Amino acid sequence: MMLRVSPLLFRTGQRRRLSSQASVVGGGGKGKYDIVFCGTDRFACAVLSGLLGRPDLCRSIKVLTPSDAPNTWASRKRIAEVPLRRLAEDSGLAHNALPRDVPMSEWEPPPGLFPPAPAVPASPGTNSNVLLTASFGHVIPPAILGLYAPGARLNVHPSLLPQLRGAAPVQWAIARRLARTGVSIQGLEAAIDTGRVFARHALDVGLDEEVDVDLARVDSRKAPTYETLLDRLEPIAVRLLLDVLSNLEARASAATPQSELGPASRAPKVRREHAEVRWDRWTAHDIEARHRAFSYLFPLSATLEPGRSGAARDVRVLLRSVHVGTAETGAEAGAAPPLAPGQARLSRSGGHLEVGCADDTHLCVSQLQTAGKRAMDATHWIVGYRDRADARTGLLTFT
Repeated sequence: MMLRVSPLLFRTGQRRRLSSQASVVGGGGKGKYDIVFCGTDRFACAVLSGLLGRPDLCRSIKVLTPSDAPNTWASRKRIAEVPLRRLAEDSGLAHNALPRDVPMSEWEPPPGLFPPAPAVPASPGTNSNVLLTASFGHVIPPAILGLYAPGARLNVHPSLLPQLRGAAPVQWAIARRLARTGVSIQGLEAAIDTGRVFARHALDVGLDEEVDVDLARVDSRKAPTYETLLDRLEPIAVRLLLDVLSNLEARASAATPQSELGPASRAPKVRREHAEVRWDRWTAHDIEARHRAFSYLFPLSATLEPGRSGAARDVRVLLRSVHVGTAETGAEAGAAPPLAPGQARLSRSGGHLEVGCADDTHLCVSQLQTAGKRAMDATHWIVGYRDRADARTGLLTFT
């Protein structure tokens, strides 16, 4: 049955209607492949939306996602509703969800979701069944992988494999200030992100490893955030996947082992500690890059020492708006002594807090938020903490 609907693309939990119509494949079409698509987030939604517009390739699509996460105070950062689930349901596709807190290796798939075990090993050219994942977040167990031909189980990964293997390649490409990233279509194997590469497409991130300090503030405004880099990677992923599916047998036979494509690196799941600033180890450029990479989920944080105030506790502070100090902001400080890592003072203009970082760089923080309070601009925030400044230097100290 063929339906015509407007596919919905989810961005940070909200639906966004696409301007064009796409053919949704519910089964019984004339396409080449019967696809089980596993995913979760907006990147997976973009990939599925691309598949929905190609009934010549997709005879049927079944969708597997994690279960919706509870929207409780303790987990308020988590998405209450899995975006891909809503897209699948709105598109009329069969959908199944993994039970929460059950490893996929222990999960019993519902009848009919995956194809039966083949009597003899199949190849992509003789079997229409394809397993496809994008931002799924679960390891596919060998028992399920074995139901598909090796060249018919694919993953869409937003990096140039073997670089940035893992759960957060887009975020770490930004945080590490890489000049290039991209998208890879790889084969699914038991080990995470180690499959042979069917195709890759590179993208110039637009931020070089070495950034002139005098131009750092300008560059940071042009440099990508997690959201804007995804905006550029998603259409590349769709085009690359559709090209691979259009020539799957040839692509599978010519797939390249990752060992021939350069050294591997990791991109672990983003955790709160990745946004805890290390003033003595990171330059201002490093910290600003982490702000662009992680702040959509975890804002940068630092600890303000009690100083001379006699306060019994340190104060945890969120750095809501930052940029790299430039020669101009350095000149504004005039004859003031340089800042050691973690030392902070209000700029002469009062518009931001200057904080010393590694390699004699400094970070400008224009908005801060003490835990449990509202965000404030630097001028108003510092009023409540002047008693923590050093009596001799007048400087605050962050750790």
